[in-house]
Amino acid sequence: MLFRDIFFAALSGVPLIGPSATSKHSSSFELVDGPSFTFHYKTDRPSEQNRIGIYSIYGEGPGKEDPIYWDWMRESEETKRIDDAHLNWGAYKAYFLADSGYRVLAGPIDIFLSGDGPISFNVEEFTTKNAREGEKFEARVSGLLHHAPDPNTKYSKESSDAGWVSVSEDGIISGIPSGSGSSKITVRATASDRSTATVDVTVPVVASGKPLVTELTVLSLNLWHGGTKVNDYNRKQISAIANSGADIVGLQESTHGHATQIADALGWQSWQGGDSSIISRYPISEKYGAVTETSVAVRVALDGDNNQVILHNCHPYAYPYGPYDPCFYGKDVDDMMDTEKRASHVRQIDEIVGAMADALDNADKVPVLLTGDFNAPSHLDWTDETNSSHCGIGQFDWPTSKVPIDAGLTDAYRELHPDPAADPANTWSPIYLNNEDYNGRKEPMDRIDFIYYKGNLSPEKSETYMVGDPKPEPDHSDNEWPTDHKGVLVTFKISA
Repeated sequence: MLFRDIFFAALSGVPLIGPSATSKHSSSFELVDGPSFTFHYKTDRPSEQNRIGIYSIYGEGPGKEDPIYWDWMRESEETKRIDDAHLNWGAYKAYFLADSGYRVLAGPIDIFLSGDGPISFNVEEFTTKNAREGEKFEARVSGLLHHAPDPNTKYSKESSDAGWVSVSEDGIISGIPSGSGSSKITVRATASDRSTATVDVTVPVVASGKPLVTELTVLSLNLWHGGTKVNDYNRKQISAIANSGADIVGLQESTHGHATQIADALGWQSWQGGDSSIISRYPISEKYGAVTETSVAVRVALDGDNNQVILHNCHPYAYPYGPYDPCFYGKDVDDMMDTEKRASHVRQIDEIVGAMADALDNADKVPVLLTGDFNAPSHLDWTDETNSSHCGIGQFDWPTSKVPIDAGLTDAYRELHPDPAADPANTWSPIYLNNEDYNGRKEPMDRIDFIYYKGNLSPEKSETYMVGDPKPEPDHSDNEWPTDHKGVLVTFKISA
């Protein structure tokens, strides 16, 4: 367990005690000495629904996005410590908010949660979004730094093979590319304690007049309680996603702002949901938000208005979990289907695909993607040829896979790997090999994480994704792979 301390300052010239949002009422809010994230607040408008909201320093704040973390502030005056266990090193903004909403009573207070040094980068190499010759480019890499002791770390360009590149003291790579190809930059960070670290950054540059993005890599990944089951999970998440080459990621079990924190570290954009979230290397041009109880959606501008995609990401409920019927209870296909018809995840998939109807009708103009942990297998995998892998059950039409395909979506993995007997591609679970709730019997292994698509996309490569060789539970806490699922990674060619 790494030691963490708190350093707070008016990072942007904002006073530590935020002004009241209205002239008719008085509220104050400040950090006080004591354990990390201890606040003193006072208001003449107490409410059972007043709260503190912790936001990313890079975000838009109350009314534009949900807080990374929040807690109640119900009294007229109180000193209260907020649990910071879900927050990683870096900068945040805190607001005193009214009535479970986004009206600001006081704040923001800018806060920096420090590490204990020496500093290091989460990755050795990092690739930014694409740039285009002759057009302004900017990418932030400061979020990749780990263990900064305070907000005073300075960044510089140590070396580069491209004269157009500059690196600001706050870690922004910028410039106007003078030619196409890959530009290489080594960025140096120097902390106030004089420790230093470097990261090698690649900026892919396309020629003037050419499409900015011609290939799109998509990842679906369940974070497993935000990653908190594994030590040093945030660094491992950042490294795994950065090294995957993904451009857009659908995340499940991303509660407590974990998606926002990963996106901030990568210099990406995000839409943080309560469970399902989406992060993107390219700008999120529209946030549709929570479109159903178990799904979220965004529109991503890969090249301004010229090239956009819509991504829905979902996490239907797990139980009753279908494979347990034949494997643990010995049920036949009729009983299995009765269970599925009663299961919440079938209704939820109907709702998710129904919410996509307009986008699917327009998919020839704006391609559509659906990622998620569906908590159920696929009818493309449970076939007569694979019955020995599925407790004697042959062909079974799992509704959760039939519904998206019947709506015109294509299973990107199975399109390139059509033989489930030769390539089962199980994503559940590299960690849970035995089920202690069923007397240690072997956990059914299945492909339950998917990427579906419709529109002018062609999958060129599809694979399950995992880093290293993780140990199964209960010996999982130091795994480099910070989750109990494998991810699904698909690279698409974008058709003209």
